[in-house]
Amino acid sequence: MSGRLTTVLTALFFAAVAILALGQARQGSEGRRPDGPRAPRLGPSDAEKERARLRIGITKEQQQQLESILEETGKQTRAVYDQLREKHKQLQALYDEYEIDRAKERTVIREIARLRLRLLQIHSEHETKVRQVLNKEQHARLRALMKEAMESAQRRWRERFPPPPPGTDKRHPGP
Repeated sequence: MSGRLTTVLTALFFAAVAILALGQARQGSEGRRPDGPRAPRLGPSDAEKERARLRIGITKEQQQQLESILEETGKQTRAVYDQLREKHKQLQALYDEYEIDRAKERTVIREIARLRLRLLQIHSEHETKVRQVLNKEQHARLRALMKEAMESAQRRWRERFPPPPPGTDKRHPGP
């Protein structure tokens, strides 16, 4: 599977995590990780969760149901990503050798494809469960909030890592 599919899956997962936790991305110093860049991100504050809950128009019971769905989906997804990392390490080890064992390579690639398919299945199951909790209007408001959060995250990413100026190629420094 392509790197683009991985990027899309990752983006979808993080968008779901950000929104279904019923909090918008933290701004300013609140959005920083507590103990440096590798520390886990802080979750949304209770006030952020409440604002999102009201904006989507869901009850506290629905919010709890969504948080449970999100927690279970997160556990399943993390387990698959752990397996994927291991398979990619195995594939890299095969490529580190001059003579590539093509049979092992095919086996590992098939496993990677199977795991990526599993991620899509988990996402599909997640979407079905969310629709069992929300009505059509609530779902539309949730998706709009997700879209806003994704656009905001992309904007922050572009601000943090702007493209190189035209006519330069940072990948290949000049003489």
